[in-house]
Amino acid sequence: MADSRDRDQNRDQDREDPGETASFWEDWFRRQEAFTAASAEQWRSLGEGWRDAVEGWWQQASARSPPEGREVLRQAADQGRSFFELADGVARGAGGDGASPGHDILWRLPLQIWERAAGEIAGKIAGDGAESPRALRDYQRALSDYSAMLNGVGSDTLKEVSETWQVRGDGAPKDAGLRSLFDLCVDVGEQRYHDLVSSEDFAEVGGRLINTLVAVAGDASEAAGRDGAEVPAGSGPAERSGGAGADPAEFMARLGIAPDRTLAELRAFADKLNVALTTLRDIGRIDVGASAREVVSREGKLTLYHYHPTTGVTNPVPVLIVYALANRPYMMDLETERSMIRGLLDEGLDVYLVDWGYPDGDDRDLDLNDYVETRLGACVHTVCDRHDLDSITLLGVCQGGTFSLCYSALHPDKVRHLVLMVTPVDFHTPDNLLTGWLRHVDVDRMVDTLGNIPGALLNWAFISMKPLRLTGQKYLDMLDLLDDGEKARTFLRMEKWIHDSPDQAGECFRQFVKDLYQQNRLVEGRLRIGDRVVDLREVTMPVLNIYATQDHIVPPAATLALERHIASPDYTTCAFEGGHIGIYVSNKAQQQVPGTIASWLHERGDSERESSP
Repeated sequence: MADSRDRDQNRDQDREDPGETASFWEDWFRRQEAFTAASAEQWRSLGEGWRDAVEGWWQQASARSPPEGREVLRQAADQGRSFFELADGVARGAGGDGASPGHDILWRLPLQIWERAAGEIAGKIAGDGAESPRALRDYQRALSDYSAMLNGVGSDTLKEVSETWQVRGDGAPKDAGLRSLFDLCVDVGEQRYHDLVSSEDFAEVGGRLINTLVAVAGDASEAAGRDGAEVPAGSGPAERSGGAGADPAEFMARLGIAPDRTLAELRAFADKLNVALTTLRDIGRIDVGASAREVVSREGKLTLYHYHPTTGVTNPVPVLIVYALANRPYMMDLETERSMIRGLLDEGLDVYLVDWGYPDGDDRDLDLNDYVETRLGACVHTVCDRHDLDSITLLGVCQGGTFSLCYSALHPDKVRHLVLMVTPVDFHTPDNLLTGWLRHVDVDRMVDTLGNIPGALLNWAFISMKPLRLTGQKYLDMLDLLDDGEKARTFLRMEKWIHDSPDQAGECFRQFVKDLYQQNRLVEGRLRIGDRVVDLREVTMPVLNIYATQDHIVPPAATLALERHIASPDYTTCAFEGGHIGIYVSNKAQQQVPGTIASWLHERGDSERESSP
C-alpha cells in the first residue's frame, strides 16, 4: 500500500480532472442511503465501508497530489479513516473492556515518528554490520516498554473520555459527533500523556530506548562487513487486541452519535478532502523567506546575512539575530505577513542574521567554543566593522539566546544591548520535560557512535512533547484551512520548517546536553567555553528578556531565572501570551513583538542618526 501511495506519476496524470474524486464520494454516499443504524451489522458495515472508501479515495488522490502537499493530505485522510475505530474504543472503555481495539489509534503517528528517528540513527552507520543478539534484545525490550507506556495512556484516555462524555443518549454533548469525540480524546490524552512523561519512570524508559538503539548501532558499526546484517529501525506499534466487542448500534446510541449526523459528518469530511486536493494541486512551489537580503560573509557552513532596509534606519546600532542550531532560521522570516524580521525592519532597525547551515561529517568536532567564540564572535566583529562601532545588539532565539548570553558574558564590551527570546537559562526547573528525558541518555556513547546527531531525533523529541496535537489533530484542523490558498501555503511553510531539522555537530551536542541539560553549569557558574568560565555576573548591558507564557519547550521559569544571575541594572521582561512557535509566526506576535523590541532599543540609544553601510 505504501508503494502505491508514494509512487511518482507522470505530469499528465497529475493534471487529470479532480472531478473523479468528487464522483467517487457521490457514488459511495448513494450506496449509504439505506443506512438507518437499526442493527449492529449496519454500523459495522458503515465503519468498514468508510475505512475502505477513504483508502480508495486516497488511491486516486495520491497520484494527483503535488509533492509539497501529498504527505499532509495523506495524514489527514488517515486520521479521518480511523474515526470509527476511535468511537469503538471509547464505547468499549465505557463498558470497562480493557481489550479495546482503539487504544493505540492515538499513538500510531508518535510511534512512526520514533521509527523514522531510529531509521536515521541506523542510517548513520557506514556499511552493513551485525548487531549483537544481546544489544538487539535490550533495544526490543526498551521499545516494547515504550510502546506499552503509550498504549497504557491510550487505554486510560478512552476510559476517561467514556466517563467524561457520559455515554448515555440523554447525556451526550449537543454537538456529539465523530470529530468532537476525536478532539475530546486528544484533550484528555495530552493531559494523561503529560502526567506520564513528567515521571521518572518514563525518563528511564526513554533514556534506555535511545541508549540501547545506539548500542545496537555501535555493535553493527564495529562488525561492519562481517555478516551484512542491518541495524533495525524499530518494531512498530503493538498489535491491537481483538475480541467480539459490543453491539455497534447500541454503543453509538449510548455515545449519542445519531445516524443522520454521522452520515452528514462523513460527507462534510469527504468534501473537505476534495477541496483540499484541489487547493493543493494549484498551490505551486512552497518558498520561504520574504525579505530581501545579501550575503555578508561565509565561514564553513555558516552564512552571515544582512537584510535590506524597508524604511529609513532610525537606530544606529545594528541587530544581529542568533538562531538555534536545531531548526532553520527562516522561521523568523516565514512569509511577508508572518515575518519577525520584516517587523523589525519596518520599525527602523538594521538587521543581520546568523545562519548556521547544515553540519556534516566535517563538522562533528565543532564544540561550544567553535560556535560561540569563533563563529559568533567573527560575525559580531564583522558587523561592528561594517558600522564602525565597538558594540552591537544581539537578539538570541532559543538555543541561540543561550549562545548570545554566553558571548555577552565573555565579551560584555562587544554587546551594547542583549535581547533574548524564549531562551533557556536554568535547565533544571521542575517543569522542564527535555531535562527529564535527557537525564538517562548516555550522551558520550551517542556522540562517539554516531558522530553528528540526526536532526530527526531532535524532531521526535520536540513533537513528542505534545504528540497528539502536533500529529493527528493538526492534520484534521488543516482541512479547515485548505479552502484558502494563502492559508494552505502558510501551513505548508510551517510543515517545511518543522521537518527541516539539521543534524547537530557531535561535540557541540555533547557539551550542550551534558553541561547544561544534565549538569546545569550555566547558572552554577561552572560552564567552560574554551579556556574561560562563563560568569553571568559579567552581563551588565541592558537586557530585554521575552518569554512565552505557554511555552512547552522552554518553560517560562527556565527563562525568568536569568534575573537572579546577571548584574545588569537595566533588566526588562516581556511576557507573550502564546507558545514557543506562536511567538515567531502568530498574527498576535507580528503585532506585538517587533514593536516591543524596537521601542525598547530606541529608548536606549540615539534613534535619530541614521547609520547604514
